[in-house]
Amino acid sequence: MLPLSSTMTMKVNNDNRRGISNIPHICKELGIAHVVLCPGSRNAPLILAFTRHKEFNLYSIVDERSAGYFALGISLACQQPVALVCTSGTAVLNLAPAIAEAYYQNIPLIVFTADRPVELIDQGDGQTIHQRDVFGRHVKFSTELPVDTSLEADLWLSDRLVVQAIINATEYPKAPVHINVPLREPLYTPLPPVSNPKIIRTSRHINTLEQNEFETLIQIWNRSHQKMIVAGGIPYKNTILNDLLIQLAQRSDTLVIAENLSNLYHPKFIYDPEKFLAALPTAEKTKLQPDLLISIGNSIVSKRLKLFLREYRPTEHWLIDENCSFVDTYMSLTRNIPSRPETIFQSLISNSVDRSDSTYANYFVDLHQTIQDRMRQFIDTLPFCDLTAVHYILSQLEADTHLHLANSMPVRYAQLFATRPHIRYFSNRGTSGIDGCTSTCVGMTTVIDKPTVLITGDLAFLYDSNALWNKYLKPNLKIIVLNNGGGNIFQMIDTSPEIEPVLQYFTTPQSVQIKPLTEAYGLQYVYVDNFKQLSTIFESFLHLSAPAVMEIKTDPNINVQVYKQLLKNIQL
Repeated sequence: MLPLSSTMTMKVNNDNRRGISNIPHICKELGIAHVVLCPGSRNAPLILAFTRHKEFNLYSIVDERSAGYFALGISLACQQPVALVCTSGTAVLNLAPAIAEAYYQNIPLIVFTADRPVELIDQGDGQTIHQRDVFGRHVKFSTELPVDTSLEADLWLSDRLVVQAIINATEYPKAPVHINVPLREPLYTPLPPVSNPKIIRTSRHINTLEQNEFETLIQIWNRSHQKMIVAGGIPYKNTILNDLLIQLAQRSDTLVIAENLSNLYHPKFIYDPEKFLAALPTAEKTKLQPDLLISIGNSIVSKRLKLFLREYRPTEHWLIDENCSFVDTYMSLTRNIPSRPETIFQSLISNSVDRSDSTYANYFVDLHQTIQDRMRQFIDTLPFCDLTAVHYILSQLEADTHLHLANSMPVRYAQLFATRPHIRYFSNRGTSGIDGCTSTCVGMTTVIDKPTVLITGDLAFLYDSNALWNKYLKPNLKIIVLNNGGGNIFQMIDTSPEIEPVLQYFTTPQSVQIKPLTEAYGLQYVYVDNFKQLSTIFESFLHLSAPAVMEIKTDPNINVQVYKQLLKNIQL
């Protein structure tokens, strides 16, 4: 009698994999050009299927966690879906952080995970876990393909599920999707030819408002004396939206708050709500309370703005979002408007007038200018520290730079300084983790040739150092590491007195040598520990003809003192 494994192997035939052969064809037909492959054994048939199609841009990334963020970076740059393929078992779990980030940024990742067939689940087989629906609510759509597509009905089902998943990912609201692919051995057999699967096309859903709804919005707009528009993260330049907001910001009754991650800019926009609100006394905050709040874009960075709007709630709060997301960050939502912001703002501009009896916007724009002046005077008095380094770096970046800001302090430091209109700002603020900041930036550099700079902390850099473990590092990649020997954020943000005695369990001092780590991956390395060095070599660092890392060494105690003193010095 043959062993059971041999018996099972003999039952496998070439037609079994017809669905696998069709997957790349479907991806290509539905607009996928980039595919990130994680090496493995169980996913060998998927790798073989994708590699025999020459139309794809293929990337091999060993670390699945890094691969997920790498794919996210590509999608951010191209504004297109990206396929991600990994093997079975714990490898799948390593994709979870990037998938969660993609979900909260509305990024369409198409995730294919190879799996054991159902009969081997919980039977002591290696790299076998419960993979079906493993990402839970962090994907928009989850499915499992038939393990065998010899029958026409099973092939039809497999093809349809792949099409359905990709359409779900790319139609509003955009989001990652998960396709679990159970595969029986043998894994390394030739694949059958593509069987010309049927591609189901879907018309773009356009959200429009009825005329009476527009009229209601205009009535509310016209009777509101104090209007505030808050723009969260928008990972691309939207010149039409920017121009419309500029027109609104010229009105005396409309205040526009746009953090740098919105990629929106005008001198009258409040770009730094965290610093702005830290400077306002209670009486001024009361005056700042809006009648009408309109929020657009993804999440904001400023915690003070969130707390302010939760305390000083508007009478009306509209969320304008074609994803129809029902996100009520400020706990005051009255209207969820499923439309593009440009459509609504154009209608408001055309059908409303400036409340000339309001001094709302002009008053707070003038206050903001006073705070900016105090900030500039304060910066000129400071010793070398994280804050002065970031201030200088931001002022010296070239136009068209793609600037990535790691989570924790770098993204907060950058929020303190004026948005530069010819720079694109990015940060993983969907879930705000430090675990994939470098990988996201590296992924982006693979598909763009523009200067790309990451400002990161030492912990975020070390946590994601496998982002450098690939062959796709390009000369336009420049990484700036603010090394203060461990995170200072818990000493800077508002915390309770109970933290002081156990601060050692919150801060994470580290003694890893960044120079040999960087050089081990083949990157050039530059070290800075004073302002003269930074100002002397920064321009040449940006123009190095190879990927490079600049380590900026600062004193953590000075960083904490400077940040706290800043918030005191700008108070009105």
